[in-house]
Amino acid sequence: MKIMHRQESRPRPVGAVSIGVLFLVTFLLLALGAVGIFYTYKHNLSREARIQQGLQAAQMAATNAIAERIKAEQDIQRAVAQNRQSEVLADSRNATNQLYLLLAETRAFEAKRTAILGGEVGARIARFPDLVLAARRLIDETRTIPTPSAIQQRLEATRRVEYEVRQNLGTAYDPSAVRAGLEEDLRWANRWIEDVKSKANALESLKADAETKLPPAGI
Repeated sequence: MKIMHRQESRPRPVGAVSIGVLFLVTFLLLALGAVGIFYTYKHNLSREARIQQGLQAAQMAATNAIAERIKAEQDIQRAVAQNRQSEVLADSRNATNQLYLLLAETRAFEAKRTAILGGEVGARIARFPDLVLAARRLIDETRTIPTPSAIQQRLEATRRVEYEVRQNLGTAYDPSAVRAGLEEDLRWANRWIEDVKSKANALESLKADAETKLPPAGI
């Protein structure tokens, strides 16, 4: 009779692991590492995106600030220019009005001078040597009076300035450069208006002397 002996299994050494368990642990570690890397990459990417968005927002804010500053400066320049436009329009109207007056006074003086010195009054003046001298002196003085054509040239220039300003009303056009010329035209016109009036009065006085003075005996 055979006696069966039960073969006892050998106990595994302490610390021994199966290949499957090792493989599973390795896989889990790799998976965890990949997940960590993935989330780290997403986090970095998100942070870079936020930084980029912040930079873009800062750039846009700076651009808007510059645009607003430029617009504010342009608004100020436009307001200053419009004030200059109003001032130059007033100057041009004043100069134009005085030049028109000078033109009228000059034409009236020339007509009066021709009528007085070339007509019957002129014949009476010729009878008095002192009046002849006065008439010659007055004629010499009137040679400096501007001619109507010279006055018209200045008048057309002032009208041209007024036209250009009116064409640019409400814009940033600044006509300050022509203001000095308009002021000079105004002074020039006023000076000659007074001069022409003075000579017209002298002509009237000469006429009165010729018509009231008694001729010398024997003439």
